[in-house]
Amino acid sequence: RSAELRESISRILTVQASPVMGRYLGLNMDFSQTKTHMFVDLKSRVVRRIDKWRLSTLSVMARVILAKHVLSALAQYTLAVFRIPWTIATAVDRLLARFIWAGDVDGHGIHWKSWSILTLSKFQGELGMQSMEEMNRALLAKVAWRLISQPDTLFSKFFMAKYCTRSTFLNVCCTNQATWGWRSILWGRDLLRNGLKWRVAKGTKIKIQDN
Repeated sequence: RSAELRESISRILTVQASPVMGRYLGLNMDFSQTKTHMFVDLKSRVVRRIDKWRLSTLSVMARVILAKHVLSALAQYTLAVFRIPWTIATAVDRLLARFIWAGDVDGHGIHWKSWSILTLSKFQGELGMQSMEEMNRALLAKVAWRLISQPDTLFSKFFMAKYCTRSTFLNVCCTNQATWGWRSILWGRDLLRNGLKWRVAKGTKIKIQDN
């Protein structure tokens, strides 16, 4: 029945039906795969970009700049949509560390400082590198803030109508039926909620029991 429906829709819209969803902004649209398999291409893209720089004579600081502003940006759209698996995030962090210290993904140069130290801020005297997991959660927190600050957008109305009919966005719990995308947004919301404060103003939106 689904195949017949697909064919009828393709005839009406005069478009060709394809069993492959393809890609959008670097993100694989085939959600039938496992999460790890779906994001393995993210690691491959970092490897391919590093291979282009393998023969270049780059200083350590030049590699730091490339890792921070080029390699990390390769995954920015993906990180702002879904929570990537921990195994993929850790693998990408290892690739960045190897590139900084050895110049390629296969090198075994001396890592003078651990990755956890390199990710400390410049105010703490380090390089301010961003780990994939931290960047992932920060970008999803930005999406959560968009739901709060722009309630009249179609994006916000859709999620509010689907998941927040009985509770506010800040207090809603994740259910077993929730999609992966919604679970990812709630993961970012939990980070955002730690830094939010109420501004009373007129007090019309404050709920005594919840707030």
